[in-house]
Amino acid sequence: TLTLYNTDSGISYSYSINLGFDSYLSSGVLNTNMIVFPGASYVDAVLQSTLQVDLTADTAQDGIDHIQEQISLSKTDTDSGSTVKIYGTATDETYYNHTTAEVSVSYSTGGSSTSILVGDDLTLRVYFTIMDYVQCFTAETLVTLADGTTKEIKDVTYDDLLLVYDFNLGEFSYSYPVWIAQSSTYFNYYKMEFSDGSYVNIVLSHRLFTETDLDFEKSIDADFSSVGKSFVKQVIDEETGLPMLTTVECTKITYVEEEITYYNMVTSQSLNFFANGFIGATGIANLYNVTKVDDQTYVYDQDLLEETLAGSDDAETGTRYAYEMFDTDIIPYYVYVAYRLGETKAMATLLAKAYPQLYPTQAAADAAAIAVVNAYFGDDYLTAMVSLPDTYKVTYSDKTSDIRVTPESTYTLTAPTNSENFIGYYNTFDGKIYQVGDQVTIYMNTHFIARYSA
Repeated sequence: TLTLYNTDSGISYSYSINLGFDSYLSSGVLNTNMIVFPGASYVDAVLQSTLQVDLTADTAQDGIDHIQEQISLSKTDTDSGSTVKIYGTATDETYYNHTTAEVSVSYSTGGSSTSILVGDDLTLRVYFTIMDYVQCFTAETLVTLADGTTKEIKDVTYDDLLLVYDFNLGEFSYSYPVWIAQSSTYFNYYKMEFSDGSYVNIVLSHRLFTETDLDFEKSIDADFSSVGKSFVKQVIDEETGLPMLTTVECTKITYVEEEITYYNMVTSQSLNFFANGFIGATGIANLYNVTKVDDQTYVYDQDLLEETLAGSDDAETGTRYAYEMFDTDIIPYYVYVAYRLGETKAMATLLAKAYPQLYPTQAAADAAAIAVVNAYFGDDYLTAMVSLPDTYKVTYSDKTSDIRVTPESTYTLTAPTNSENFIGYYNTFDGKIYQVGDQVTIYMNTHFIARYSA
């Protein structure tokens, strides 16, 4: 159902569109024209779309692991006859691990400056992709390690400390993977090429951080809208030999039909890693709006971040979701901590403010956010990961250590190499500061970064 809202008069009009597939398809496109509708100027459009998929045999004998629905709305201008894209944001696009799946997506222009006028031709493009796994990178993609060297993603393990970007502080940091997908094969990918001659191969549509939109955008969509956008990329400063950020423009996207093996991972707290220099992340990394401070510094909304972390996880008045609010049968506690799931309430708060037609109350936004997180981790998501090690590493930024402990054991922090102006150790697994002598429960490989006052 496509609903057009006249934000001047408050009047809305809805149109129902039916799209059906007779058999298993990898994708489908619907274009429909709605020539006449009442009103003068419509500056907000909302689409509620549902696809019911039942794949129980042949190509889907193991069930669906990933369905993505993408929306594009455009108009043919009444006066000029030119086609204009009506920009908007689609939410709840991806669902995982179901044999029978109902995929629902909401699209809203959020009060786009592109008005829709009486007599305009509206073209709605709905693009479905059904995959046997998740969004990933091809095997030869280079992942940057903490020491600045690179390793092909196919060879990365849970014991590899990775270079990441900390959007809390706006600086490079380090973290271990908490989830590494089991490798699998697919039959096509997209090659994204950039203005500096670099490229990255994407299976389906992995999220990459863009300077154009200042968030983790799905790199491939139905309109290849990443072309022309600027993406943030990590390179090595020739003078210092240290990592630095630059921006490059996506100049071309090519669809390649070739059987490949693909891989993916998530790191704790930062939720990102550098893939061929580009910042790749799970969608949960869009926890807060991002501000560009300078060419090297991108930070989450500091006011909302501070408010969220300083508050409680009380169901009525809290600024975070408590662990018990999620489906604890499918989401282990270590995932709740490492993925910052409590903070996804901040995302729900932003959605409620931006799209009141979709989420008229904070409670509605909360329910939608929790349902999406539960669906994200549902069924086989965690069983489809590479098995975790039997023991976990404990490492420090300021000293060499060769410490391994059993899962969920308690570890006592030792003194730093330099105690002058020492503030404490930042735990890259749970995002908290600890002091020397504190006992810390080790749920996964954990790196402690020594923090000092200026």
